[in-house]
Amino acid sequence: MGGKFRGIMTGLLGVSMLLGSMGAAGAQSDSKDYEGHWAQKTIETWLEKGDLKGFQDGSVKPNQSITRAEFMTLVNRSFAFTAESKISFTDVASTNWAYSEVAKAVAAGYIQGYNNDIRPGDPINRQEAAVVVGKLLKLAGGNINDLKMFSDAGQIAEWGKSSVAAAVAAGILKGYPNGTFAPQQALTRAESLTLIDSAAAQYTAVQPTATPAASATPSASPTPTATAAAAVGGGGGGGGGGGSVTATPTPTATPAVSPATSPTVTPAVSPATSPTATPVVTPEPTLPVSDIPLLDIHVASVTNASVTNGVYLELDYSALPASMFGNGTYATYYVTTTPINSRDLKWVLQNRRALTTSPTYSYPNNSHVKVDVPSVFVPAAGDYYVSVILNAHDQTLGYYSQKVNLQPAFVSVSKNFVKLETGVTIKQEKVVVESNPSSMGGTYYSDVVDVTYALRDQPGNAVYYTISPKYYMNNNFQLEVDALVRGSHNLYTDKVIRLTESTSLISGGGTTGGTGDIPLVLATYGNDKTYNEQEYTIIFYNKDLQALSYYQGKVTQSDELAVETAEKKIDEIWGKPVLEEESVIMRASRAYSLLNDSLKAQISESRKTKLENALSQLEIKRSSGPLGSSLPLASTKLTPQRTTFNGLILTAYTVDTISEAESISLYITDSPITAADLAVPSVYGKQKFRGYDSLSVTGVQGNHYATVVLYDKNGQPLRYATQLIEFTVTAPVWDGSAVQIQDGVSLERDYSNGSRADYVIFEDYKKAHPEAVYATTTSRSELGTVQDFSPENVVKHLNAYSFTSSYPFIRLSYETEEALTGLTEDYIIIFYDQNFKAISYYIGTLAD
Repeated sequence: MGGKFRGIMTGLLGVSMLLGSMGAAGAQSDSKDYEGHWAQKTIETWLEKGDLKGFQDGSVKPNQSITRAEFMTLVNRSFAFTAESKISFTDVASTNWAYSEVAKAVAAGYIQGYNNDIRPGDPINRQEAAVVVGKLLKLAGGNINDLKMFSDAGQIAEWGKSSVAAAVAAGILKGYPNGTFAPQQALTRAESLTLIDSAAAQYTAVQPTATPAASATPSASPTPTATAAAAVGGGGGGGGGGGSVTATPTPTATPAVSPATSPTVTPAVSPATSPTATPVVTPEPTLPVSDIPLLDIHVASVTNASVTNGVYLELDYSALPASMFGNGTYATYYVTTTPINSRDLKWVLQNRRALTTSPTYSYPNNSHVKVDVPSVFVPAAGDYYVSVILNAHDQTLGYYSQKVNLQPAFVSVSKNFVKLETGVTIKQEKVVVESNPSSMGGTYYSDVVDVTYALRDQPGNAVYYTISPKYYMNNNFQLEVDALVRGSHNLYTDKVIRLTESTSLISGGGTTGGTGDIPLVLATYGNDKTYNEQEYTIIFYNKDLQALSYYQGKVTQSDELAVETAEKKIDEIWGKPVLEEESVIMRASRAYSLLNDSLKAQISESRKTKLENALSQLEIKRSSGPLGSSLPLASTKLTPQRTTFNGLILTAYTVDTISEAESISLYITDSPITAADLAVPSVYGKQKFRGYDSLSVTGVQGNHYATVVLYDKNGQPLRYATQLIEFTVTAPVWDGSAVQIQDGVSLERDYSNGSRADYVIFEDYKKAHPEAVYATTTSRSELGTVQDFSPENVVKHLNAYSFTSSYPFIRLSYETEEALTGLTEDYIIIFYDQNFKAISYYIGTLAD
């Protein structure tokens, strides 16, 4: 990344979308509503400094949620931000008390707004806090696999996952004693003070510049979409030994890395042993790159008989100083057929060829790190290059690379491979953990898998077995059995094991309801919503790793736990618009319907009424659209993006995502949508459904009905949403007087977090030409090769425009697809005056 762009990005003191301003100061009273509060000392310190003023009655209201405007005030005071930018957000008038604080926040670069709104009165939640803290401290993106420690990890938005992981790794944010992170929970005023203090303690002061912070609200521009892969296997003390954890998705494997030594667990899962565990090491490192330091790391490889279709690596970091593994330091691992090169280093984290990325904060205490490598990276036995790169805060600290002979432990399938109908039981239990210095207390659910009879009775001398869940992060990722056989999964040998989401159980601690003598396996599937509906596929192998049989079954619950689960699921119905919590209502309905009559009688009448009313309202609402009961409505909300030339971009946000939806299309009609309209393919075509979709519309003006339709994998309509939208078209003016410019504008290409992003920087041009109020950017790829790539042609096309006064750069493109990451791209940037007249343009090219 160029020095100019680095200088701008250094000013990203992001605390975007987080907390707020403590309102108007008033007369203090003798009453102190924070006395005895857990944050009393922090509150008193803020009061003494004068950064916290309190309310007119002298109260602080520490447990009250805090708004965005209130938080901006606190951040501005704490970090002494005083410079103000010109702002024009539609929802904060110049007469609003928060106007000045928002202007300071924008000038400092830690808040940006969305769709020209800043939402000053909205409360801020914890995942938004994580995004902000990440920008404030310039934390490198975290490893989202680390989020599996939280039972509600599936509730963390895709745009916030890496930031949450980074903030947790840095110790700025922590989970709750019950094992949750609560990403959507609003922060309290006391929590906001503590959070800002924690950030300030790690913050190294830099001079802020007017640069943007990543918004905690998903952007309408392309964003990376994380595809959750089924983490089959587990880890804990089993499979590979020493606490090694392998996330073994098929077909997109993303293994996790863990220290070679872990807290002692009694009992522990017996590791599958291999008769050929002699390390094969090539002592001489490979040196493909000369411009960064070579680190003193050693790599060993053994056949991994504790993981199917994979190999096991052990890396020794003991020769490196502990100071190298500070907060924000990550290790990126590669297993490649060719040496890594300088281009690989540009990617920093989760490079297109990388195996996995792991935080290194635990390495000083556990210098021998184990990495399980699935067969997708090692499709055959032979020589591979094993490399590791250490990165911290967007800087490469050093690397090591070595040629190693890898011998994967591939499985085969018996000719008599059969499905078992009996021999396995899967029972769900509740365990209450008492708080102690080494673990968080709370109530946890675990699944006890008993394969005693399956191992004993089936022919073929079954020795090992693997376990694969149906639900991962609350989504259905059940794969076909043949795909599971081909994947990389932990092997187990114990007749009974306990799968648990709780790191507290793994690390030890007093329990009620007890774990007994059953070995523990940490299986962080993240199913806080679907834990009671989990299903498993269990595949049995002989000593030669030949698959003999498989079993598929659901967890069962005791009557007491089944009633408790139904009550819990009903209580999770919050009373929001029914379409927005349809999945919550249906989960509650399924849990209740599984009860027999005597168990249903134990559910209170108020809960029954709540569920009945929710189901009734849901049925009415689903059929309340113009298509009636022929096609149910979805929870999709349509929002027009007004800052667009020659058309409109609609953002379609599906609040309660439909898991079966594969694609989405758009219809524009003069009257409410009809079945006849849907019988004709949309002129706008179909695109992949993501849950937050941008849909382009041209050639339409006035009030029209916009309808989005969601389709399943077979192209059949599933759901729809319709809304009356006012389409207005703003056309730029091109009269031929615009001049081509060369000075004051530059293009930069940035590699980070497994992506490539292109930027245009116009800070100097804007200073010299304040009349340039708006700007558009267009790539040759967007326009197509058949069209003339010229500014005269660009101004005729649909294009979102940006305010040049907001920030001195614009992101031109964002790519994560490997085939496009090295693409040479041409760009045209056009600047416009306040009347949308084109006054200048810049043409440039970016390449690797």
